Amino acid sequence: MTRLLAWVAAEGSEGWKLEPGAEWRLEVNRAPYPPSEGFNGFGDRHPQCSWFWCWENWRFPITEEAANYEHEALWLTLYREDVCADICP
Repeated sequence: MTRLLAWVAAEGSEGWKLEPGAEWRLEVNRAPYPPSEGFNGFGDRHPQCSWFWCWENWRFPITEEAANYEHEALWLTLYREDVCADICP
């Protein structure tokens, strides 16, 4: 018999205002810092975005039992694809 063990590795919740006609994309990544942000926001809970179309970044720390290394976290990155926050093509 195979027994599956499960535990909560990270948890949290966030929200944002939905706007008519907005095109949203949400990504989940496991890393020490937000994707495409370099070391911006290392350890911050809600670092500012600096990448094209990035709208929000949220950090959810991974529990010590589930982490592969120190400061590992789950990152939720919200992109708004109909508005560019920087110089975009």
